[in-house]
Amino acid sequence: MYLTREEERILRGEEGYTSQVAMRILVALGDIFGADRLIPIESAHISGVSHKTLGDAVDFLEKLQEEGAKARVYSSINPCGLDLEKWAEMPVTKDLYEAQLRIISLYSGMGVDPTLTCTPYYLKDVREGTHLAWAESSAISYANSLLGARTNREGGPSALAAALVGKTPRYGLHLDENRKGDYLVDVQTPLEGASDYGALGALVGRGAEMRVPVFSGLKECSRDWLKSLGAAMAASGAVALYHVMGVTPEWLLKSRSDSQLWREGKPEETVKVDGRQLKDAYSSLTTSPIDVPDLAFVGCPHCSVSEVEEVAQLMEGKKVKGGRRFWLCTSRHVKSLAEKGGLITRLEAAGIKVYCDTCIIVTWLKEAGVDSIITNSGKAAYYAPQFCNVEVVFDRLPEIVKRVTE
Repeated sequence: MYLTREEERILRGEEGYTSQVAMRILVALGDIFGADRLIPIESAHISGVSHKTLGDAVDFLEKLQEEGAKARVYSSINPCGLDLEKWAEMPVTKDLYEAQLRIISLYSGMGVDPTLTCTPYYLKDVREGTHLAWAESSAISYANSLLGARTNREGGPSALAAALVGKTPRYGLHLDENRKGDYLVDVQTPLEGASDYGALGALVGRGAEMRVPVFSGLKECSRDWLKSLGAAMAASGAVALYHVMGVTPEWLLKSRSDSQLWREGKPEETVKVDGRQLKDAYSSLTTSPIDVPDLAFVGCPHCSVSEVEEVAQLMEGKKVKGGRRFWLCTSRHVKSLAEKGGLITRLEAAGIKVYCDTCIIVTWLKEAGVDSIITNSGKAAYYAPQFCNVEVVFDRLPEIVKRVTE
């Protein structure tokens, strides 16, 4: 991989230990994937923040901070293991709270914005065509597919290394030729709501694996629904980019014909999805037909303002029934916007707990007395049995509201 003189100085350690370590990570990554050079990035988004999942990597962060590591581009971080303001009611011990604060402090000390959200695209505008180094599979999918930005599926260490250098290896989805579709998905059944799109995503991700799906037949699909689609595909497969005919930015480029947006001028494989297959996808995400799960949950990925509003509208005139729990997770940025419209007050009056900074996948559900959940998130439904050891009921949002209020 070609390095500029400045990059060679960094690699030799002439600009400090932390930059050298970061450059070594990037060069090794570039060599593995055949990158020809490094390219500047506009931002980095770093995973590996929750104390539940970070483990011994805390030592590595401490070493970097001790050596004066500083991010060279705007950088943000993923959710942690608790709500920093409401941690005691989740419940989380004080020791865990303090350990989590230490991790956030380490990132902050390196100049990283402690955003604690999986939806960094709600915080700052991302321009089409810009290069990023993002870890967090759902955010990667959203940035590539819905915003037309360019990022590979980074891990926490490589995203942090890119933040410290301000560059990333040029390979994969940074290149035009790797952004072409090769897996056509013909949707032959009407879809509505985040859960339908999440079920479709979980189904397609398994078949697409690391390919680039192109969807036909999706009409009047909101960004919130497409966010759910991409998040589920990234969880069940490793899809980091998809296109929707007539909707997503790269499919709308006027300078290209349809054939130029396919590898080899046509799809490698075509699959059809009908109502029966969608129903089967719902069933596959439900691990146990529990009548009254311990916890109803929305907000994986973190809710947008419009998603918060949707829950508030469905809860109008209703209250969470005694003994049942309903959590909604979002970022502090979105919560502050929703508070201005009175949405948070309405949700809390209805008995919903609104949590920021965290997500059920990276918090301690078992310690909170949760053995089963009901959710409309395809991503959460796919991950929760693996990472949280809980049973899952996957359903549409109106049905979830019925379960907790009747």
